[in-house]
Amino acid sequence: MIDPAYESMLERYRQDWEKGQFDRLIYAFIVCAWNDVPVPLWLRDAILEDLQYSYQTRRRGDRSARTGAVQDHWNRVHQTRHAMMQTALNQQQWEIEIGMRQLPLNKNEAAEEVKALLSQTKHVARGSTDAIIESYNSLENKAD
Repeated sequence: MIDPAYESMLERYRQDWEKGQFDRLIYAFIVCAWNDVPVPLWLRDAILEDLQYSYQTRRRGDRSARTGAVQDHWNRVHQTRHAMMQTALNQQQWEIEIGMRQLPLNKNEAAEEVKALLSQTKHVARGSTDAIIESYNSLENKAD
């Protein structure tokens, strides 16, 4: 038996997905995976259909050929983590400038702050400290 709140949320995601909001498929899957909610048949079938299409349209094992929607999703995750890390590092720099902080800028400390903030949400950018730093570094390296 599915909790009525999850059932309602999943139904809303199904309706939005059927109207063309394809990211709702991912959101619905995340709700199920993170909350131990049984995957509804419509979601199971949609995921299998997308997987079949993905494997038919790219070489097996070719991870570089991500579909546009998946690539967009991960770009948003990395951009969110990067923006939050940059904000935390800017805060550290400001604290140094006004004399509230003696320590140099610290990515690990900033990532811990970001992790703590994101862990209070259901945002898809949640992740480990290492994952947050990797996202930050990957976009920093692209800027160089």
